[in-house]
Amino acid sequence: MLADIDRDRDLDIVIGRYWLENSGKANGWARHECGPGWDYPHTFAAVADLSGDGRPDVVLSPAEKAGTSCRISWFEAPRNPKAGKWIEHIVEDPVEAVHHYIGAADFDGDRRIDIATARMQQGKSPEIAVYLNGGAGKSWAKHVVAPRSSHSMRILDFDGDGRPDLYGADWSGSRVVELWRNAIAPVSGRRR
Repeated sequence: MLADIDRDRDLDIVIGRYWLENSGKANGWARHECGPGWDYPHTFAAVADLSGDGRPDVVLSPAEKAGTSCRISWFEAPRNPKAGKWIEHIVEDPVEAVHHYIGAADFDGDRRIDIATARMQQGKSPEIAVYLNGGAGKSWAKHVVAPRSSHSMRILDFDGDGRPDLYGADWSGSRVVELWRNAIAPVSGRRR
């Protein structure tokens, strides 16, 4: 995942529990921890300001292996992402470790960043879901979008109505790309 973690106007790289700081030099990538306590080896990552403090936070979900479990968590960025302590906030625990997508956007129009996930077809119960942010990332309301599976989805406003939609396809056995249009009624008047 590419994102400007240290807010210095260049793209850094998030890989699992670490972020690599872009120094502008080919061999100058300093490694910093952003997911303390996250030891799951197969991980999807997203970056967004979930707490509303203006700093980019990191969201992690387990991607492998069917039949095992882990958790979905987000890690709150400290003032200094290079040296400060990142704090873990659990979104859901346990979850089957087949979440082959995690992304972040404001799905319900309340100006809070929500989380979208997709389980892959090899899991026990395929599911595409959105976790609505109850405020500063401290509470989450899960909404199942579809009892279907997907892989490496994307978020975009497909129909131009100002709300993020989801699209994707499974990695095997299907040549169908699916679109899930956001039908969540926008929330008015609610703020962080």
